[in-house]
Amino acid sequence: MNTTEIIETGLTPAQQELSDLWDEHVRDEFATKDARATLDTMVLDAYVNHVPVLTGGVGREQLREFYSKHFIPNMPADTEIVPSSRTIGSERLVDEMIIRFTHDIEIDWMLPGIAPTGKHVEGATVAVITFPDGRIFNEHIYWDQASGLVQLGLLDPATLPVAGVETARKVIDPTLPSNRLMAADWQNFDGDADYLNPFQRHPNGATGSGFLAGSHAGSPCGVWDARGHPITSERKREGRHS
Repeated sequence: MNTTEIIETGLTPAQQELSDLWDEHVRDEFATKDARATLDTMVLDAYVNHVPVLTGGVGREQLREFYSKHFIPNMPADTEIVPSSRTIGSERLVDEMIIRFTHDIEIDWMLPGIAPTGKHVEGATVAVITFPDGRIFNEHIYWDQASGLVQLGLLDPATLPVAGVETARKVIDPTLPSNRLMAADWQNFDGDADYLNPFQRHPNGATGSGFLAGSHAGSPCGVWDARGHPITSERKREGRHS
């Protein structure tokens, strides 16, 4: 590939177009809350599948109903999307992120039938998006439903092989403990004491590698793109994407 085709983000122009279109779609959903603009980023026969609970829709009419009457109006006001990584191919984008919110309204597209608990939730989430002909054709959205139910007090991690907020936080900080649900002989295993935490400065001044999660002040809707930039306001900081 000719290096002159790579723009400053490390993406080709075609990949950057996909990234920008997805950021626009997310902006329309979470910031401007405009169902029509959201649909304008998608092909007419697009579909959305929220895998854990099978919400979404197929085709323009179902998606108009879904976005205008369920997804957009039933989004907690303090929702934040914190990026972890973004991978882009020729027609597909994969976003790994953390979604944070307070469960202060009924979220029927994520927690159908669950009355508001007032509890804070952080969830590891993955979006797989396909773009034939430059518009969104499908969204497969995955999140850790069990972790959310633990945080809401609806599943007991003492009796099931599930975890709570730790699952989201370990996505951002991989040095957090592993294998805590396994046999007792793992409980006191320290592993490699020389491992360099990629999210902290080593005493010798070095830092590890990886996405550096930091403060995302400056985005009134709490939504950021894959490089850690506020998606709706003046960009306050430079981030990294992987």
